[in-house]
Amino acid sequence: MQYVSPSRANGAQESGKITILIVDDDNVDREFVRRSLLKSYSEKATFLEARTAKEAIEIMGKHEIHCFVLDYMLPDLNGLELVRKVAK
Repeated sequence: MQYVSPSRANGAQESGKITILIVDDDNVDREFVRRSLLKSYSEKATFLEARTAKEAIEIMGKHEIHCFVLDYMLPDLNGLELVRKVAK
């Protein structure tokens, strides 16, 4: 598994992979989540990352996200606020 930058993730859906967005301001936590998911989804998923809710919203506007894992305490919004914004 490799980290795929948002600009390279457009082909994920075409290849039958799901796209998972990991949202956390802590690099170590993002790496832990990615490695944990890798155990089950190494060949089935493309992983994108965001450090803030703003970055996550921008990525979600550009890419089809099938699942996202987020931290509750982000620098700009909390996780529930982000879910509410995305749900609108």
